[in-house]
Amino acid sequence: MPDLFSALQQSFEAMGWQWRPIEGREVIEADFEAYHTRVSLHVQVFPEINALSVVSERALAEGGRETLWAIAELLMRANTHLTLGAFEMDWDARRVLFRVSNVFTETGADEKIIASLVQAAVLETDRIAPMLAIVEGTPENKLPGVDLAALLAREDLLPAVDSMEGES
Repeated sequence: MPDLFSALQQSFEAMGWQWRPIEGREVIEADFEAYHTRVSLHVQVFPEINALSVVSERALAEGGRETLWAIAELLMRANTHLTLGAFEMDWDARRVLFRVSNVFTETGADEKIIASLVQAAVLETDRIAPMLAIVEGTPENKLPGVDLAALLAREDLLPAVDSMEGES
């Protein structure tokens, strides 16, 4: 079976993305400067099942319980529109995560699929960033008046559709 970790590294190299290995593990990390925000990325290979998991993250600003509940609802509403991956929230660490995974066949990993998974994670995290900022910036007593479905539908918050640039 082809080495999935090597395919992951080759995919990043082919795309011109900088990355750093995590010593002793089949994990790489990277940071991307996206349209709205800087996105941290963690990509892990699970060789025993020939799978790869891409996780991007964004830290949350300080805020109270009502803000966290509104963010959780926003993420759940966003998930209903996704085809690949899903948003999660680490309540204790106050982070929003986007996770997308793939199990590859025994014939090998396609570097283009790996690059697409990375792009999906970065782009979805970037896409939700301005909506998170709006919720985070809303006083808690005003949050019940925020229409989260309408917020998700706002096209003026979306970046222009073009290719993803390399990271910094």
